Amino acid sequence: APRRLRVSIGPKDEVMEGKKAVLTCEGDANPPIFQYSWFDWKNQNLQHYDQMLRLDPVKVQHSGAYRCQAINRLGMGQSTPSTLTVY
Repeated sequence: APRRLRVSIGPKDEVMEGKKAVLTCEGDANPPIFQYSWFDWKNQNLQHYDQMLRLDPVKVQHSGAYRCQAINRLGMGQSTPSTLTVY
């Protein structure tokens, strides 16, 4: 199953409102991951199933912690939360 999942935030984890933030779910998986899921700090499923979550333009209300889940044929893995700050 997917292991060592983490959320990386680009260009950095502090972003000015109106700019773009891209969150990427990264980790180790063999066989490959076929589905990603994204969750916010309220544990709501963001209904987004790609490896990258693009917030463009980013808003102050996007500030908070995000985590991802990844699924392959052998099971599911989950990242720890990463915090995005929008100012």
